[in-house]
Amino acid sequence: MQIYNSLATVFAYKGQTKQCLEYINLASEITKGNEEYEIYTLANEALYYLLTNNKDKCLDSASKAVNLAIKGQNYLAVQQIKDDAEYVAQINNRADIFSDLLEFLSSKYNSLPTISHK
Repeated sequence: MQIYNSLATVFAYKGQTKQCLEYINLASEITKGNEEYEIYTLANEALYYLLTNNKDKCLDSASKAVNLAIKGQNYLAVQQIKDDAEYVAQINNRADIFSDLLEFLSSKYNSLPTISHK
């Protein structure tokens, strides 16, 4: 099931919204309700909406993805969501929407517990 999300991310990186949405829809069919994998489908939705200049939906999808990641203590996913959004925004000239998204993601990421390596 993760192959669909991986392909959606690849197409988002390339700015190919039609293909990105196609794979998001395929992933959504099998990840809905699975908190571990739905994180990535929602994160890809945020990338799609970032690419299509839909700020409200972008922030909504990112919020849902990050909240699921935090709930499951998947802090690496929060960082990945932030990194993917930054890259997609940068290569596709979406700094206008990304500034709001980055502010949101940074606030969530900065509030995560510190992990101690002993």
